[in-house]
Amino acid sequence: MEKIHNIDYSQLEVLIEKSVKAAFSQISVVQPVNVPELLTVSQAADFLSLSPSTVYTYISRRTIPFVKRNGSVWLLRSKLMVWLEEGEKETLTHAARS
Repeated sequence: MEKIHNIDYSQLEVLIEKSVKAAFSQISVVQPVNVPELLTVSQAADFLSLSPSTVYTYISRRTIPFVKRNGSVWLLRSKLMVWLEEGEKETLTHAARS
């Protein structure tokens, strides 16, 4: 194992970030199995690990993408994935560099 001498905080931070990125690049992303594209509120709640009442609250506040046809509410899995990605927050390290 390599020894580290005279390394300052910012260098250590960069080293850790590179190591974490390398580790994550080796992990394959697991796609949801048997999750249909068109979801009921109950299915969407399961997919998002939320309660159905929370999903209904998000729908009533129009904070989550949904489709309403013939009196039924549907959610598209692909739109939910985009919605989740849009809510991603930067790490403090990344924000400080920007």
